[in-house]
Amino acid sequence: MGLLTTTGTGRRGRPQGPCGPAAFAMRPPAPAAMALTVVMVVLSGCIVGRLPDPGPRSGPVWGMFAGGPARTNASPLRPSPPLRIEWEAGVGSGFGPSSPAVCDSTLFIPTLTGEVTALNLYTGEPTGSYDFGTAVFGTPLVLSGRLVVALSGDEENIVSYNLRSGSVQWSVRTGDIESSLLAAGGGIIAVGLDGSVMKIDTARGFEIWKYIPGEPSSSRSSPASDGSRVVFGTDAGVVKALDLATGDFLWGAAVGGAVFTTPALSGGRAFVASRDGSLSCFETGSGALKWRRETGSPLYGAPAVDGGRVFVGTSAGEVVALGADDGTVLWRTAVLGAVGSAPLVCGDVLYVGDLAKNLYAMNTSTGETVWQAGTPGRVRCTPVAAPGRIVVLSEDRSVLGFVEDR
Repeated sequence: MGLLTTTGTGRRGRPQGPCGPAAFAMRPPAPAAMALTVVMVVLSGCIVGRLPDPGPRSGPVWGMFAGGPARTNASPLRPSPPLRIEWEAGVGSGFGPSSPAVCDSTLFIPTLTGEVTALNLYTGEPTGSYDFGTAVFGTPLVLSGRLVVALSGDEENIVSYNLRSGSVQWSVRTGDIESSLLAAGGGIIAVGLDGSVMKIDTARGFEIWKYIPGEPSSSRSSPASDGSRVVFGTDAGVVKALDLATGDFLWGAAVGGAVFTTPALSGGRAFVASRDGSLSCFETGSGALKWRRETGSPLYGAPAVDGGRVFVGTSAGEVVALGADDGTVLWRTAVLGAVGSAPLVCGDVLYVGDLAKNLYAMNTSTGETVWQAGTPGRVRCTPVAAPGRIVVLSEDRSVLGFVEDR
């Protein structure tokens, strides 16, 4: 158990604009409006090279990828359609398959150029930025007073950033990571691109345990946990479970294709989407297969689980609802483009984005589309919910804030 920290080392921000990679803009401003836009950015409290501390007012709203350790993509919030666009902010860099993190009134947006940009949830104005050096594929992990980020590259791959002091607390070199971190069991769990898994002490960054696979098996799947186990998938089409406390291997189960997405855990079961188009349900305790259903086309987005139902989007442009107990198809709804991300469940409404530049709201019981809006670019990330709002990343490098149209 070696100490892997580099306590106090700081990565310098390398912003490329008034704040981070790009200034806030609803639309490209005309020359006469340019000065006003820049003044607004400066007055909004944007700090170059530093991320803001949201404070302890209400804590994380969506502080972890897929909403929590179980990765169910279900929110306790109930933003209700119809919605209207409230603001649009450009961040100047592309996004990976992850979603923003939300804490109080702050959005933390990860980018493939290494910056994390902070935006005001209610206005879209930038409030800070920090350059972590290499691509951030996963959703930042928001903990008390800190932001923990996983990086792809050959330097430090996990960085704990103190939001109160504006400095790096510790950093760990693990090897490339192209998935989101997990906070569970009193530590931080990371799945490396090489298929290894590490549990790290949250406060100081030292290694608690490390699992090294006996066979080559790269992984882009974010880990999930039910409080006792860590469950993740591999590019080789195997779902694995490890003991959360010790890292010991518990079981492995094969599916028909690569598992690029995170499993969703609910009711003692793991729901896993794979590239061969199948959705599989395993018992988390034993790894026994409960059921498997073919959807008819490859699955690149994770499932969402809520109220005894499992929802998944397909590359053929369908959203499918299945019964969690037996995999019975409850409904299928066509959309205009392929779905490459998990749906978001908000009570009786399901929010889904597609690659044809649309955002949909569907009734979770019937699959009826009750609201739809166009987006500037393709939607490859799961929407996130905030009080009375939905936030979406658009592949034209913009962030969209939708609000209830009341």
